[in-house]
Amino acid sequence: MSLNHPNCPECGYGMDRVLPGVYECYSCKNDKELPLTYKRAQSEYNKLCSIAAENVGLNSLGSSKTEYQYDTADPNLLERFKNPFEVQAMSNGMTTTTTGIVSLNCFEFTSLCPITGQPDWGTIEIEYRPDQWCVESKALKLYLMSYRQHGAFHESCVNKICCDLFNFIQPHYIKVKGNFNGRGGISINPVCHICKEA
Repeated sequence: MSLNHPNCPECGYGMDRVLPGVYECYSCKNDKELPLTYKRAQSEYNKLCSIAAENVGLNSLGSSKTEYQYDTADPNLLERFKNPFEVQAMSNGMTTTTTGIVSLNCFEFTSLCPITGQPDWGTIEIEYRPDQWCVESKALKLYLMSYRQHGAFHESCVNKICCDLFNFIQPHYIKVKGNFNGRGGISINPVCHICKEA
């Protein structure tokens, strides 16, 4: 018997850890049903995830018709859902604190120069450690698309995105970086970082 992977009592082959304290046999798993403990744990986890999604009231994700807004950077487009790292830690009966970091990259960010009206392209990198909420990615995409006809300097765009997200999901910390395509031989890469006070 291995320390990390115990042997199956039926066939003697190694078992795979599928959840903390729950194992499934490498060789028997196709010949018999999964262990009841695994089914029960997976079912509980799925229920918690479904309840979390229903209780948040997500509107953008799964809607049959998406409405796009390009002229105003509108934080009202953002949506959130309960932090799944915490839900998973509770559903698996773990007593330790689970910490998650979320990284999001928007490769096709576009805004307008406020002076010339010329389009600016770049990548927006977002990294945050959620507290109670995570930002929903489709709503984030719609929010970032709302900058397309918005005239602002790169630094202002990055600062507004960071502040809007911080105010909406209240993470432990958030960092937003803009990697904008160069103009006149200079690329501008502003970074905004906000931490909750301890």
